[in-house]
Amino acid sequence: MNVLLTGCTAAHVSPRKNEKTRTFHGDIHRSLVHSKNRVTWIEPSVFMSPEYISDFDAVLVGLAPLTSTAAHRIYGALSVINYAMQAENLTLVLDAPEPKRVWYGMKSTIKNPESLSKSFYSKRKEYKEIEKPEVFDPGVWNYRTLVSSTWPTTLFPMFPWMSFSSVSSYIPATSQKNLVGLSFDEKYLSSEEVSYIGGSPEYWISDKFSSPWTKKQEKLLSLPVQEMHASKWESDAEANKKFPNAVGCLISTYGSGDPWWSSAVSQCLVAGVPVVSDWTLTSILGPSWRHIPHNLEEMKRSELYSLANNQLISYKNSVPNWDSSVELLQDSIK
Repeated sequence: MNVLLTGCTAAHVSPRKNEKTRTFHGDIHRSLVHSKNRVTWIEPSVFMSPEYISDFDAVLVGLAPLTSTAAHRIYGALSVINYAMQAENLTLVLDAPEPKRVWYGMKSTIKNPESLSKSFYSKRKEYKEIEKPEVFDPGVWNYRTLVSSTWPTTLFPMFPWMSFSSVSSYIPATSQKNLVGLSFDEKYLSSEEVSYIGGSPEYWISDKFSSPWTKKQEKLLSLPVQEMHASKWESDAEANKKFPNAVGCLISTYGSGDPWWSSAVSQCLVAGVPVVSDWTLTSILGPSWRHIPHNLEEMKRSELYSLANNQLISYKNSVPNWDSSVELLQDSIK
């Protein structure tokens, strides 16, 4: 198949960024290549014509809230979405927490279309182009169809303790019929047993330090909490250097306690760092997933190692294998 892979953010379109930091879009690219698709992975543009878009068998577009500062390529992405909807080869990709922000952003912009092109966003790619009516009206603005009709196949990353309602509860245009939850974690869980990393526990790491859930946990803990990735430019290799002295990793929930996938789980477990999230969700994986963060601060390093090992085994047994995930993705875009 001839596949176009693109989206709104750097994580959606930058092979270089995905070499440094694992993302859901990067996993999708690896899977598509593994299935021997001919993949064009590039930035979107308002200059991509309907004819160009229709030449692809499948067009995968990563979504982001329209008002997000990370959505630097939103105009090109919306234009591609419009033409791919017409060509009936569109697949959407949701890869960021709180999918409701994508939906609310669309509805809000329909009511106030000027907000999409206000000067605050002048640094976005192709901002000057969308000031032209012949570009903005037919290419970008027609995305409003997404609010008034059922979405095409929509991919999103899944934890074993997630369900379709993590998306469909907030985006009425989606349901179990058009949602496809994918997990590629098994490929990164390389061994049955983690390596003993040593080091005295001095702090926590978090996949999303700014989230209300993490801030709430921080107030209940004795040791400080720091972001796993200090900045959006920090690589996974650099983040790994924090592991030897980490008690564990806090995996955030969002909004009303909704989970969202994070590569931090597999990254930490294979390094011998236990992870903790909302135990009422993760407990379906067994006893090793029923801890609250405070419990871990009372454990010795050897106990933390044992916990991480048990979590790794149960997590690996709960996620689909790589080949089945690759097959599911391929079947979803046909």
